[in-house]
Amino acid sequence: EGIFETYAEPDGMFIPDWRFDDLMISYAAPRGSVGPHVDQYDVFLLQGLGSRLWQIGMDPLEEGALLPDSELRILQEFKPDRSWVLKPGDILYLPPGIPHHGIALEAAMTYSIGFRAPAHSEVITAWLEQILQFIPTEARYSDPDLEPQACPGEISASALRRVREILHQYLSQEDEVVKRWFGCFITEPEHDLPSPDAHQIPDAKALQRRIRSGDTMVRHPSARLAYIREKETVRVFASGVEYQMPVKLIEFIELLTRSAHLKSQQLEAYIQQPVVVNTLIGLLRQGVLSFDEE
Repeated sequence: EGIFETYAEPDGMFIPDWRFDDLMISYAAPRGSVGPHVDQYDVFLLQGLGSRLWQIGMDPLEEGALLPDSELRILQEFKPDRSWVLKPGDILYLPPGIPHHGIALEAAMTYSIGFRAPAHSEVITAWLEQILQFIPTEARYSDPDLEPQACPGEISASALRRVREILHQYLSQEDEVVKRWFGCFITEPEHDLPSPDAHQIPDAKALQRRIRSGDTMVRHPSARLAYIREKETVRVFASGVEYQMPVKLIEFIELLTRSAHLKSQQLEAYIQQPVVVNTLIGLLRQGVLSFDEE
């Protein structure tokens, strides 16, 4: 039962922003339901309008438990072990792999808050795509110390050792490379950001004037931001692009990565810093930020 208990740290959020994936809102008529199904990621179900009965099963899924050709991972059979009725404001947490079934008891609306859980295959594929960019085409297997062997069909231990060395050379990278890759990978937006008109991107002085005049900057809803703090530098990642800033600007970085709206009063203290101005201009070019025209 403990897996359904959630908690919040007293001095901050207990789930980092980069783990948040999406918010899905579903409406159901009385007795409406998707059917019993299972998800492979953490999800919080926040009940809005009406009430909904939620049932969960605790038995591990067996081979062939899902309906074939179903994108929603619907179960062929479902035996509930626990149930709750969620009313407006109630929240149910579902860990990955827990079968569940929601049935609307009246007209109901549920907010499904999903969290990113990239498959290992997705992580490895993205990592290999990154590494492939830096492998020169002339880099090939070679064995200058090849010695005669009794049977030409044998793959020798020394050949296998060379193959392991090749794999280790590219798969075991320095920590700096991993940081840069993961920050860009995990902040890639699910949907494309708008491409702003290059003529509308202000230069440094124009940006400072707009902020001092009271203009607010807003983050695009699809944009994702995160940062990795190091000893003297902070790596800021915005929708797949890395920016580097000195650690002394950590308060600005925290403001930037946690706020959907950046008010002029918040930004004025930092716009004398060239690295801040250049970063904001870069985010405007990306479509991560824009000026609030309302």
